[in-house]
This record gives sequence, structure tokens and C-alpha cells, in this order.
Amino acid sequence: MSAIPKTYLAEIKNLVEKIVTDIEKANGHYPKDIIDQVFVEIENKHRREYKTWIKLPNGSLNDRHVNPYIGSLVRRYTGLKVLAYPVKPKSILIKGYSTLGH
Repeated sequence: MSAIPKTYLAEIKNLVEKIVTDIEKANGHYPKDIIDQVFVEIENKHRREYKTWIKLPNGSLNDRHVNPYIGSLVRRYTGLKVLAYPVKPKSILIKGYSTLGH
């Protein structure tokens, strides 16, 4: 069985892609802390979906798979490289994140 249920993969991809696009449009570029900004957006506006994604059928939490997956999607969508890790986040959903850049 996949670490993330297949039913959630497309949902996560679509939401992360939309958030990344919105952040880029608002800033005119991808900020270094875009991963943290994505998690702040999820925390503020999509918490219910996030809780669904990280809750496995047996009741245990799956954030150790979901969170890195979200970070890797952000990196893939932006095409940026990791500059520094770990960086203290503003989001309470993650313990650290990578800053991204060229």
C-alpha cells in the first residue's frame, strides 16, 4: 500500500499547484520561503482537507509522508533548487522546510 492513499494524491497535487501559482502571481516570482507559504495557506484555508490527508484508516497520522510530498511538489512545480534546510517555519503544520532558489 502506498504511503499516501491514491485517492488523495491528485487532490494534493491540484491544491498545491493552485497555491504555488497564486503565490507566484501575487509576488511576481517564487519567494525563497514558498514551501512555508504553501503550508501556511493550507493551514489557514484547507485545514480540513489536510487533516483528511494525514489521517490513515487505522487512525494513525501520516504527516511524515504527506508533508515531504507537498514540499517535493512545490520544488517540482517551481523548478527551484534547495538553498537551505532546515529553516524554522511560520506554519504549525511542519517542523522545518527548505528555502528554494536558483
